[in-house]
Amino acid sequence: MESLKLSILIPVFNEEELLSSTATTLKSYLESRVSDFELVVVNNGSTDRTAAIGAELQATYPWFRFFSLDVQGPGRAF
Repeated sequence: MESLKLSILIPVFNEEELLSSTATTLKSYLESRVSDFELVVVNNGSTDRTAAIGAELQATYPWFRFFSLDVQGPGRAF
């Protein structure tokens, strides 16, 4: 039987102060409970350093996926 991967989608907007710590906190929680997971973070047109930080996290962690949209709006990430 093939194991299932857990994917968590998180929309973000101007979260430069929280993105890195939130991602690593979620990783710590998930790795003790799930064998295979990914965090999919979608930036909704942030005007701060959210996009740069997300790109850095994606380059560093294989479980972190980052996408950036030019338009703003909380529902657009979904």
